[in-house]
Order: sequence, then structure tokens, then C-alpha cells
Amino acid sequence: MLYYPASPGGFFAKGGIGFAYATVSEDVGPGTFTADEQGFGLTFGAGWDFRIGGNLWLTPNVDVLVQSFDEFADSNLFLFSPGIGFH
Repeated sequence: MLYYPASPGGFFAKGGIGFAYATVSEDVGPGTFTADEQGFGLTFGAGWDFRIGGNLWLTPNVDVLVQSFDEFADSNLFLFSPGIGFH
């Protein structure tokens, strides 16, 4: 979900809830050990739309992805991504 708190402003916030899935594989002797786990996923972030000309926009944003599993270690990802959009 994206939320723009002010119509003319470029700031936005985003978030979501979902499922997480992870697979781990390890070569052990003559074979491969593989384990997988399902869990809970959460994402949230923020960004800004900058008009750089006409209908072209530069949209840098940051995101945090949180994954929680029963047997595996939980993991958190921090992402920064520049984006270009046409609208």
C-alpha cells in the first residue's frame, strides 16, 4: 500500500504484510541437504517523487523487509533504490 499524505507533495510512505519463504542448501558429503521454511513477512518504507521534466520522475526510496521464521534465524533487509517513473 502506498500513502501520499499531501496531494501536491512528493513524499510517500508504504507498507505491507505477507508471507516469507526461505530455502537453505548445503553440500554434505556425497549429497545435498536442503531445508525450507515458511513464515511471516512485513515491509515498510518511504520515498519521494522528484519531477525531472515533463512526465519523468526520479523516485528514490528506502525499504525495510522483516522476515520471521519458526526454525530459521529471522532476517531483516534494508534497501535503498533509486527509481525512474513515467506518469
